[in-house]
Amino acid sequence: MSEKASKLSVFLDSDVIISALLSKRGAAYFLLASNYFDFYISNLSEKELLVVCKRLEILGKELRDLIKEFNLVQIGESKLARNDFGKFVTDTNDSHVVSGAVHANVKFIVTYNLKDFKREVIKDELGILIMTPGMFLQYFRSLK
Repeated sequence: MSEKASKLSVFLDSDVIISALLSKRGAAYFLLASNYFDFYISNLSEKELLVVCKRLEILGKELRDLIKEFNLVQIGESKLARNDFGKFVTDTNDSHVVSGAVHANVKFIVTYNLKDFKREVIKDELGILIMTPGMFLQYFRSLK
């Protein structure tokens, strides 16, 4: 992809960000270190990340440094997201991820929790592809 080409917009599930903070060897770290993408998270994802980082004793500064360049999408309370986007997930607690991706107008959600999303329904109805970091990197390489 050339410098002038637009970056791919990607909505990140919290687990990808936590994985990148825990290991500098995995696909999540490699993905987040790349300059080819515009990353999005929601305000609800940010809250979730702060809670998980505290529980895992990851410094808040590390999280803030990693996500400072990310685009933050403001979405309504998770109850509303559950109502509007609950049909796209197997666990309604993950509906805010789909809501955030739709509000960000992205074509990709990257997550390790593929089983939590009704991928075919999301693809068919919303035009959004859901992949793990490794799958997404392979997909991106195929575009070059």
